[in-house]
Amino acid sequence: MSEREHVADGEPAEGAEAEPPLVREVHPDLVAELVALLEAEGERELAICAWDIRLFAHCSCGDDFCQSFYTAPPPEGAFGPGHRCLPLMPEKGMLIVDVVQGRIRYVEVIDHAPLRDHRIPAAPDGTAASGLR
Repeated sequence: MSEREHVADGEPAEGAEAEPPLVREVHPDLVAELVALLEAEGERELAICAWDIRLFAHCSCGDDFCQSFYTAPPPEGAFGPGHRCLPLMPEKGMLIVDVVQGRIRYVEVIDHAPLRDHRIPAAPDGTAASGLR
């Protein structure tokens, strides 16, 4: 999947694009962690917004430690004016939220526990589907 293709939760209707899935439906544990960490940083408005972010596209870097994703179409270059990086302090790994004009646009998930795609049932042997790469 290219960086520009979004992750759809099914096939779009003919002539229409499917809306990317909500991250809370795909990775509910990550969203709960993001909300708690944002609230701990005093970012209440972003914590509320985190419940409604969408999984638009995965990072295309190819690094096995990266599970980062875009919540909207990736920019053509830098995010530009109104951009800020908000590093959070999870128990394991790194979570950095890129915010543009008060909206979460990119979530950097580095050296974090593997994210399980909760839309895909776990295999009978107990292994979980990551949903990434």
